[in-house]
Amino acid sequence: MMDKIICVGKNYGAHAAEMSEPVPAEPVIFLKPPSVLRQMGDEGGVLEVTHPWDRGAVHYECEIVLRLSRGVETASVPPSQREEDLWNYIDGVTLGLDMTLRDVQADLKKAGLPWTTGKVFNHSAIIGPWLSVTEGRKIWNESFTFALNGAVRQTGRTADMMRQPCALITAVGGLFPLRAGDVFFTGTPAGVGAVAAGDGGVLQWGTLKYAVKWA
Repeated sequence: MMDKIICVGKNYGAHAAEMSEPVPAEPVIFLKPPSVLRQMGDEGGVLEVTHPWDRGAVHYECEIVLRLSRGVETASVPPSQREEDLWNYIDGVTLGLDMTLRDVQADLKKAGLPWTTGKVFNHSAIIGPWLSVTEGRKIWNESFTFALNGAVRQTGRTADMMRQPCALITAVGGLFPLRAGDVFFTGTPAGVGAVAAGDGGVLQWGTLKYAVKWA
């Protein structure tokens, strides 16, 4: 059972640059509750989502998402930089959207306050069907994309991450307990932007492809 959704901020240098912010010395971590998760099942079709459109700009952030297969804590798992070790920690991979109320987040940053209300809202964590570890390993080094209304807006690769997922998982496990079933968003590449009701998006990574419709 999922305990929480863990998200990593500014894990791609180009995204930090487009936000006019420096690459952080330590991982930027924030949490979302399971209640905001919206997932496309294996049946396919189009995943319909909605957001609080009256609270300013709503931005998409396409990311590789992992599902943990076991708990991770400093006492039991030493920090690892070997990406091969990642597959000992997870049992599924997919693509997702970390949705953000950008105006709300910007105001909170200016005030020096936590981002919570800019990141936690209806359907603010969107994910696709889970691929197995075997399937995930086959596409791991391929580019993933997010297209909005037919135009590709984001393209990313695991090689472009500032911190690789295995190092992130073990680092976060040293800050607070991770549990089997937790969902881990690994950061977004450059190209984030706004969506509106009526827009349609397509997320694709190797054999994984699914569509989202905003209502």
